[in-house]
Amino acid sequence: MKKGKKISSGKKKKLPEDTKPKKKSSVKISSVKKDKKKKTKKPKDFKKDFRIPWMEGFLFFLIFVSLGLIFVLGGSVFNSGSIDSQLTNHNPDSGPSKVSENLTEESQRLLEQEERIDFPTISTADWKTYSNSWYGFSLKYPPNWKPPVAANPILSTKNSSGNTAPDQWEKKYFFARPIDEPEDDLLGFDLFVYDLKKVSELRNTAQFPKVKESFSENPVSCNLNIGGHLIESTDFTAEEIHVPQKDKCLENTFFFTLVSERYIFNLIPKFKDNFSSEKDVRNEVITDLPDFFGAATSLNLIDIKRPIPKPKITAPMPAAYAMVGGRMVCNKKNDKPSRSDKTKHRHMDMECCLDPDEYPNPHCYYDSGKYGKYLK
Repeated sequence: MKKGKKISSGKKKKLPEDTKPKKKSSVKISSVKKDKKKKTKKPKDFKKDFRIPWMEGFLFFLIFVSLGLIFVLGGSVFNSGSIDSQLTNHNPDSGPSKVSENLTEESQRLLEQEERIDFPTISTADWKTYSNSWYGFSLKYPPNWKPPVAANPILSTKNSSGNTAPDQWEKKYFFARPIDEPEDDLLGFDLFVYDLKKVSELRNTAQFPKVKESFSENPVSCNLNIGGHLIESTDFTAEEIHVPQKDKCLENTFFFTLVSERYIFNLIPKFKDNFSSEKDVRNEVITDLPDFFGAATSLNLIDIKRPIPKPKITAPMPAAYAMVGGRMVCNKKNDKPSRSDKTKHRHMDMECCLDPDEYPNPHCYYDSGKYGKYLK
């Protein structure tokens, strides 16, 4: 036998698993090759693939800033729009400071609820009733008060044009409290009558809430809608108008108003001239003149009834007559009716001494016992 020659039994001897040579798959080989390619890739190619040009970066920055500004400004516009929608008659030229000082209707109502106190319950069972069929209203007043005093309009202060104009109201009725009552700033109450044909609406009456001096130059920046200050109650036929003292735009106001088909009736408390107080007007009336609320609860509309006007006398005044008991009568003591020798046709009596051929003068009074047969 030759040395170095290995005798084989014809079968291959199995080797253990961990001693077997492992084959390298094509997949792993390829990945290794790719990794080698990546590792061997030049640095300049990496910059070329992932580099963002400076112009594109600048545009991206501008877009980002623009979107931020739109978001911020859009939010402020939305908020200002919601404020304007809550204000009435807002002037966009008044600026943000004016807007911040305005009150919405809701805040006005809340303020009003905080300051309002209940009015006293007054029994008017034994009160006197004043009825006015000429204007069509009635109301009650305390039994120890005198009947109202009527007044006609007078020339008011000069208007903006420098001319003196009459007051807009047509008639005023003053109900005065007794002078023997404790002296107070409240003298009673007034009832103003306005013709709707002249004033058109409540806004044009003298009692309508006025704009405070701080807003007089730019009143449209205020909320001039008094809807939040008009209170309806089942206790009153009239409507209560109350502007609280702390209202930012309008003067402190309190009165009742009642509207018919032809007239506006404003019932207001009557204060002394140049009266001023730190209290709310409504609270002042509740404390010092509770009877005002009794009168307000009784204010109602009635039918208008006016006497038929007498026909206008167009006949000439008599040339001679005597005044007896406020009447024009014949001044002849022993007048004997007879036909005139001067005129042959019937004519007007000019002496209040009626003759058979004369027409009665409508200015004269004729005794029916003496002239009755000539009056038929």
